Amino acid sequence: MVAFRCCVNQMLRLTHVNNPGSAVNVSLFGVCWHRILCRSTFKQAVFKMPLNHTFAPMLCNMFSRSLSTFVRETSPIKKHFTFFRTACPSELKQRGLGYCSPRVRHVTTAPHDRSRIRNLLIATYVSGAIGATLLAAIGYRAFGRFKKRARGIEEIDEPFYGRRKQYICRYRGYTLPSSLIDTIANDVPWFEVRDDDIWVVGFPKSGATWMQEIVYLIATDFDYESAGSATIEDRFPYLEYPIPGLKAISAMSSPRFIKSHLPFSLLPKDLTEKKPKIIYIVRNPKDTAVSLHAFTRLQGTKLNGTVENFAEMFLKDLVIYGPWLKHVQEAWEQKNEGNVLFVSYEDLHRDFRGTAGQIAKFLGKPASEAQLAELEQHVSFRSMQNNDKLNYSWYKGFWDFEGTQEGFMRKGKVGDWKNHFSPELANQFDAMTAKLESLGLTFVDDLPESDVNKPEIVTA
Repeated sequence: MVAFRCCVNQMLRLTHVNNPGSAVNVSLFGVCWHRILCRSTFKQAVFKMPLNHTFAPMLCNMFSRSLSTFVRETSPIKKHFTFFRTACPSELKQRGLGYCSPRVRHVTTAPHDRSRIRNLLIATYVSGAIGATLLAAIGYRAFGRFKKRARGIEEIDEPFYGRRKQYICRYRGYTLPSSLIDTIANDVPWFEVRDDDIWVVGFPKSGATWMQEIVYLIATDFDYESAGSATIEDRFPYLEYPIPGLKAISAMSSPRFIKSHLPFSLLPKDLTEKKPKIIYIVRNPKDTAVSLHAFTRLQGTKLNGTVENFAEMFLKDLVIYGPWLKHVQEAWEQKNEGNVLFVSYEDLHRDFRGTAGQIAKFLGKPASEAQLAELEQHVSFRSMQNNDKLNYSWYKGFWDFEGTQEGFMRKGKVGDWKNHFSPELANQFDAMTAKLESLGLTFVDDLPESDVNKPEIVTA
């Protein structure tokens, strides 16, 4: 009883007339005492007190100012409430709390108290709504994480990516963008593939945009007019990206041109039954890491480190679509399938027309030497860099073109990694690629200027 009296004193102090706003907290606290007030031992103790006892007016005031809004119509409390209102009318009149004659159940309230009660109600409802909203948001987020874990998705909290610490997650052995994981895990496996589709697949920044434009022009009989009428993203959509989305790609007329950075094991299941043309482009991992670092910064991600730090993350499989080694190995194992063509980025640099001729033959669209020469000019570095249908300039405002001082088309050279990597780091990359040599796959990570066809070729 002593402890409860201390609580009452504290509640009365909080509900002082000069501090009406704190009454919300007191009211919520008072409701928690509902069960205590209904106990018979408490009623007996209070009923035996003299009416002039200091505890009775305090408790009466507490009920009037704090609990009346919540329990006035609650039957277990109403009789106690009425008792105190009828038991000490002089005290109530002095405090301006209204008056109720004995044996009258209806309680009257002074006008100035009605405003306080109304404000208390409004404040209570608003705070309750805010609390419910926050709880719902927290619960929804927790439920989303639970669902991801149930599907085998592991969130990776990596400080290297700055404020976007949860930029990546792990799913089925691959590190993938967190923003795309729902589409990759839920929708991509059930995408309906057509036999006449043409796909370009590869690890990010391995030359996919370059290959897309080459493939599109060869497949459309070098229709430069249609190529100049729409962006590469519209003509050759990105499978797992939300723009334009899987529904829009599904509605495209045949033949469809589709790009994806997913490894073969995460591509649609229909690819085991349907046999569309798939061209996989690969690039040496050193230049890939340097280019991917620049692209990650271009997207607005504030990285906590240098190019070499990013390359170390690359080796640890903590960049999007990694591990690179597993990604490439899966494609290399499919190279003998009749519908898969494995193309090296460095081979396109070293012998563009010969490699483009192989692509044309694979697509069933033989090309003349003159057509290939014109194509080479069209997909040169300067041409693509200044082509607003290819250089992703439509993402200005979303990507940090100004802050990085680099566009989507960066340098397009083989061997630029030498300007960024230490010999020790380069040796680590060599050790990684050596694991593929037993499979017959080797990489060229530097080309002398005399071996590179002019004009300079683009990377994307």
